[in-house]
Amino acid sequence: MALPPKGDPRRPLHLAIRSTRMLGIVFLLFGTCSVAPMMRTMGRAGMVGYPAFLLIGAAVYLAAGGAFLLFSIFLARRQFWAVVAALVVSSVVSLIWIFAAIALVVALLANAGDIGSPPALIGGAVLLLLIAALGQLIYHLALSFEAIKYPPFGQEVRGFEPLPVVPAQPAFMQPPIFSPPSPQPPPQSADNRHTTHGPAPDR
Repeated sequence: MALPPKGDPRRPLHLAIRSTRMLGIVFLLFGTCSVAPMMRTMGRAGMVGYPAFLLIGAAVYLAAGGAFLLFSIFLARRQFWAVVAALVVSSVVSLIWIFAAIALVVALLANAGDIGSPPALIGGAVLLLLIAALGQLIYHLALSFEAIKYPPFGQEVRGFEPLPVVPAQPAFMQPPIFSPPSPQPPPQSADNRHTTHGPAPDR
C-alpha cells in the first residue's frame, strides 16, 4: 500500500495500518515464545505449578496480536469501528506495559545488583520500544478519524466519467437576420466612371 506524502490528511491512517500489522506480528511472536515452554512440559507434568502470570501474559500476547492483525485489515477498508476498537485495545495494552515497566523498575531498585545486568537492560529497552510504538499508534489512530472522511489515496479519479456535451461551433458565422445590409460601392461603367451623375450645372 502506497504511503501518502507528508501533509496529506490520509497519511496517519496508513501509518496506523502499518503499526497495527507490525505490533500484531510482534505480539504473536511473544505469545508463541511464551507458549512454547508450556507445550514442551505439558506432556510430562501438565500445567500444574506453571506460573499463572506467564499463562496470562501468553494469552494477552496472542489475543492482542490477533486483534491488531484483524484491525489492520479493516483499517485498510476505512471502517470507523476498527479505528475505535484499535484505539481502545492499544490504550489498554499500553497501560499494561506501563505498569510492567514500573514493576520492573521497582524490582530492579529492590535488587540494586541486578540493575546493570544484561537481562534487565534488554527487558527495559524492549519495554520502552513497545511503549513508544503503542504511543505513536494511539496518536495516528486519533488522527485517523479525520483521515477516513477523505477518498482512498490513489483513487481520487474514478475514470471513464461522462464528459459534459459541448455544442459544435459552426464553420462560418452568418450575419444576424435583422442586421442592416452592408454598404455597397457605387456601380462603375466600362470606362471606369461612375454611372450616377450629380445635378446638372446652371447655365
